[in-house]
Amino acid sequence: MQKEWIPRVEGIDFPAILKARGISEEDIPMFVDPENFAQEVDPQEFDNLWDAVDIVREAMSNLQNILVVADVDADGVTSGAIIYNTLRKCTEYIDIIVGTGKKHGIAQHMDYILSHRFNLVIACDSGSNEYECYAELYKHGIDVVLLDHHGVENDPPEDVYIVNPEIFPVRRSQLSGSGVCLKFVELLNKVLGATRLPYDLATVGIIADMMDMRYEDNRAICAKGFSDLWNQGIKAALQGYEFNATSIRFSIAPLVNAAQRMGKNELALELFLDTTSPERCKQIVDELKELKGEQKALIAEALSNIDIYDRGKYIVATIDRNDEIAGLSGLIANKIAAEEQKPTIFLQYNQDEEQWQGSIRSYGVSNFKSIINETEWAIAEGHEEAAGIRLKSELSDLMDALDDEMPDEQRQVIEADAEIDFVSDLTLADVTFMDRINKVTGEGFEPITIMVSNVVPDSIFAMGKKHTKIVCGDVTLLLWNDTRPVDEWRYNKWKSFDIIGEPTISRYRGKEEINVIINDIEYELEVIVPNEPHDD
Repeated sequence: MQKEWIPRVEGIDFPAILKARGISEEDIPMFVDPENFAQEVDPQEFDNLWDAVDIVREAMSNLQNILVVADVDADGVTSGAIIYNTLRKCTEYIDIIVGTGKKHGIAQHMDYILSHRFNLVIACDSGSNEYECYAELYKHGIDVVLLDHHGVENDPPEDVYIVNPEIFPVRRSQLSGSGVCLKFVELLNKVLGATRLPYDLATVGIIADMMDMRYEDNRAICAKGFSDLWNQGIKAALQGYEFNATSIRFSIAPLVNAAQRMGKNELALELFLDTTSPERCKQIVDELKELKGEQKALIAEALSNIDIYDRGKYIVATIDRNDEIAGLSGLIANKIAAEEQKPTIFLQYNQDEEQWQGSIRSYGVSNFKSIINETEWAIAEGHEEAAGIRLKSELSDLMDALDDEMPDEQRQVIEADAEIDFVSDLTLADVTFMDRINKVTGEGFEPITIMVSNVVPDSIFAMGKKHTKIVCGDVTLLLWNDTRPVDEWRYNKWKSFDIIGEPTISRYRGKEEINVIINDIEYELEVIVPNEPHDD
């Protein structure tokens, strides 16, 4: 695997950096200062939203039983919490439920809905294709409001109140489920006279669900969310870190994902409900951290038992499926791809269904999912870089086809926004400005990064036996979840040391320091051979 680093501009020149990212001069303020210059889309521009608000108001006025159905990921539980937290202030006839494991939609809840005689179901962040379920509920006199953003396979039924920008596109907006729920609450508040909107919850959902952060609506919502943190669950999940895009991706979303993969979605949902006390929120975070530890142990055990087939251009790894690792395919595929530095297919064999299923990770091949689908021996669904997979035939058929179809030359290109000569070229003023821009980042608008070559460290050591800390004068470089450089520095002498990383400001006890979070590191080793004994 060939790796190539490409800087967009020389030196730290913010207008040039943003221009190189394809941002026009007139849009620069929206990216640099979204809190003041990004404008939200009016909720009245969303099709069917008034109808959805009206049916919910009518249900509350008539004291009808309402069920909020939350989806299982971070966007799903925050979507459900946004609706439940708002409506429970207006009615006591309300309940909320969340899916099991990775199961999406309302089909899994049909018995619960019918047996508890709900009059209205509000499905959040999933369910746009469950037309048979809606028809069944409608026969029993149960209305359905759907607040979603996922694609649909067929035309939606007329008897369901659907608010979905994927079905009815809205200019300047690409919201997640939590964003759609926020728009619903905003319009409802205009009728009820309420004031505060749960921007903080919507922000978590939008960024965790990897929505495009080039859209003005997303930038406006997230900027407001970061400056208006109220939710006790978010505060607990931050674990002392600042509320920004990075903390969502690396602190909050992993906790929710651990709950999902370990079959404890109810914990993640409870964390974000207003009915949960601050003390209970802290307890839930501790429980979720324990689940992450259990998850890590299961992954380590699975990696020790997998069969790996190195096909030269890619890796295939297989294992017999069991309930404990059924939901960990993506994480295991990530681990293998990172270690082998090749595109990876990880498959679990389901004895009951007699089928191989799992995950793929692209590493240096941008269209790995498409290549797999073109073989017609498997179906891969999801992102090009990370997708689920299930085989339609024998594994050998897929591998034989991929041996022919995979490109001979594979290259991983890593772009940096700016290239500087020395770490000392980073000034506090420049990094403070980068930190401000990087606060509202995500899919489509990644954090600003720098590339530095020939770095000479003053010291290198491990933090908590888990992370690497490299001190270079007044600048600290941090490599998360990797201590290999510490060991290699201890036993070898580095000739050169190059990094790509994200500059950020560390604030502790009123003191500001420059940190660089390392995204990639390269160094050459000059092995120091101990003196061998010799005869006099």
